[in-house]
Amino acid sequence: MGNLENRYFEGLATRAYFDIYSHQFKCIKIEKKLLNLALYTKAGGELNYLIIRYKEDKGELILSCLNTTLLYYIDYLRTGEPMTILSSILSKNLSESDLVLLLEKELKARLIKDIYLSGDYSEFNETYKVSIGGFNIEKYISIKDISKEEMLDLIVNGE
Repeated sequence: MGNLENRYFEGLATRAYFDIYSHQFKCIKIEKKLLNLALYTKAGGELNYLIIRYKEDKGELILSCLNTTLLYYIDYLRTGEPMTILSSILSKNLSESDLVLLLEKELKARLIKDIYLSGDYSEFNETYKVSIGGFNIEKYISIKDISKEEMLDLIVNGE
């Protein structure tokens, strides 16, 4: 999916998805945004391409919010909370491109397809959702005799 020919995905490269401080960002629930971004990657879309499209014709002030937004998404996916200590650690150690790759990895790993029978049991239906939470950063911070780089690697990879 090298381009955004599908109208459904064209709306993703907007401030509503990538500018956490904008009014537009608050208009769509975080779970809906994460699901839409996960479905975009499932359909073969590359988050990096979406970010490049988003950056087109944006000013420096608007683009300064991008990393914070990426951190918000990653933190929310992993912990169910926005902007925890995880965001602080990642912001100090990862570049924008690293954050984009990490978010894409998280979205792909957390997209879940539910299959269920219809009310009259005549056909199967499927829905998608994104798994939120379950990451416990305290277990990584409390590890003794480990280098900062090794700890960061464990945190980033979520092992």
